[in-house]
Amino acid sequence: MANTNKQIHSQLSIEFSEEDVSQAFSKGWFCIYYQPKVMLSNQNKILGAEAFVRLNHPQHGNLSPYLFLPLIKKSNRLYELTSIVLGEINQDLTNWQLNGFDLSIAINIDDVTIQSEEFQQLIESLINAESIQPHLITFEVSHASEIEWNEKLINALNEFRLKGFQVSLDDYTGDIHCGKKFSELPVDEVKINRNIITALEINPSAKGSARHIIHSATEIGTKVVAMGVENKKDCDWLTQSGCDIGQGFYLGKPLDKEEFFETFLSKEKQWEVVKGWDKPKVLLIEDDIKYQELFTDTLAELFELHVASNAKEALSIANKLRPEVLVVETTVDSNQGFEISKNIISEIGNHDCPILFLSRDDSTQNRISAFELGALDCINKPFSVNELIAKIHRATALQKQRIESHQDEKAVLAIESAKIIQEEAILYGSIVHLYRDIMHCYDEEALKSVIFDFLEHKGLQSSLQFRGGDSISTFDQRGIGVSPIEVNLFEILKDKGRLFEFNGRMIINYNSVSCLIRKMPDDKASAGVARDYLATAIEGAEIRYADILRQRTIRYVLSKLNTLASSLSTAIKKEVDEKAKLLATLNIELQMSFHVLDLTDEQEKKISEIINAIIQSSDQGENRTLDTIDNIESIIKELNQIVSSSNIEQLSAPRSGSDVEFF
Repeated sequence: MANTNKQIHSQLSIEFSEEDVSQAFSKGWFCIYYQPKVMLSNQNKILGAEAFVRLNHPQHGNLSPYLFLPLIKKSNRLYELTSIVLGEINQDLTNWQLNGFDLSIAINIDDVTIQSEEFQQLIESLINAESIQPHLITFEVSHASEIEWNEKLINALNEFRLKGFQVSLDDYTGDIHCGKKFSELPVDEVKINRNIITALEINPSAKGSARHIIHSATEIGTKVVAMGVENKKDCDWLTQSGCDIGQGFYLGKPLDKEEFFETFLSKEKQWEVVKGWDKPKVLLIEDDIKYQELFTDTLAELFELHVASNAKEALSIANKLRPEVLVVETTVDSNQGFEISKNIISEIGNHDCPILFLSRDDSTQNRISAFELGALDCINKPFSVNELIAKIHRATALQKQRIESHQDEKAVLAIESAKIIQEEAILYGSIVHLYRDIMHCYDEEALKSVIFDFLEHKGLQSSLQFRGGDSISTFDQRGIGVSPIEVNLFEILKDKGRLFEFNGRMIINYNSVSCLIRKMPDDKASAGVARDYLATAIEGAEIRYADILRQRTIRYVLSKLNTLASSLSTAIKKEVDEKAKLLATLNIELQMSFHVLDLTDEQEKKISEIINAIIQSSDQGENRTLDTIDNIESIIKELNQIVSSSNIEQLSAPRSGSDVEFF
């Protein structure tokens, strides 16, 4: 990154004219560089790339767009450049496909361009000429405070999505300043602002911002890309926090098409290229004719859509189609939506097939039933088509992650039964050890690692949620993204009591920490043991997390106090210095005036006494002011010493006896 900044800085001194721009078009100086977008949970897998335009000048070499784009806009040739770039991308995609690679490519388009008629006509002409492959192209729209998310922009983005393009919200910082909700924006992907990612290790609030974005995107089923990933530590943190994709110099720098192919796509390399977005096979089970027509009109361009109105049709189509996504209305065929889905999954034998339920009943029981069937989400009617599109995209992405982790999960489950029954002494000792580890955790990531490690050794699979003020962090023990329905379950079940069990599952709730267990032991004795140590473990996490939040607040308050005290001290000292200077000047001027005014000795003596009284009073006031400064600095110093030397709040070991009973 430092080298890139130096390169950009050195190019700023280059004199680049409109004549150079004209030659760039006539002589074909423009070229495309590609930077890989990598799956964070498996960094040997490339999920796509972002395209960057460069100008290969014969004297100055490859020039950054910062240098030439303003001149191109000024000369009204931006659409011409866009056409060239899209044509180059399509040619590269075609060549890569001949070598067996279907790669998704992202390109930046500003909000003004994307809603203009000229751009829409350009895209239409490229589609008609088969000079572009919409299903492999993502338009990245930069998120900025000056962008107005008006209906014209939203409609334009929706039109492009219906043509098969994907839309990405670029440079997202976590706030939408447009009167719109995040869930209302027609986007399939969110890219976390580079400044947030590069500040993860130096600014505590950056982690909170990143977690907030990941949580918000997960809730609505949108993919998340971290921009500017520059080191392994940030990469690991993002993976553990549920971020899907990474982009940055640590994972791969921008390369020209030849270097990109040799580095990432050549069959001699170890990289695995995940096939770009194609049309997944979607089976819609819906008996409302209006919704059938709506889905057919809006989704047919994006997905291989098949519609069934009842259980018999659905099962027949499923056996032939082998769907990759099920979208099921819960009330279809006399409220048989859940049962139909269960039968289809059993019949086709694809337990990794993601299910999205549609329902007018947003009850807790409905969501629990959906979760029990392994659904990724339960969408409440009425809903926007944009929301459904985004969640189908998310469902297919999570399906790939599920399939990858399935074998590892089987291996874990095979060992579970051997670990589930343990002696009381061993169990008690392991919890004491857990508490000791918890005491040394200083953030959410460390806490979840300790808890997940403990539960894995107990043969349990879980998700954890930490709620700290405005920041919510949700983690999956398997290291893959948390599904939207699990995120929603934490919300609707957090008020169901300390321990809430439902059909072999359980959630443990405390004020700031909740743990969702996907499958409890079958026999009562083992379930009783698990219930006890789970409650004890999460209670320990709650106590430690409360202390982490308290320490975090204290550090924030102290930082503010230090800043205010420093400002106050500076202001007071400045005032004291200026006052002393004025008094000294006054004294000199008055003494000199004695001779000019030709005062008597008695008059001079009287005025001198007044001056001395003023100076003495001022000195006393200065001393009092300096005492005040010393007192303020002493208080701040004492507070800092208290915080820096404070011991971690001790967690008492779990008590045996009536408080914690092990079966």
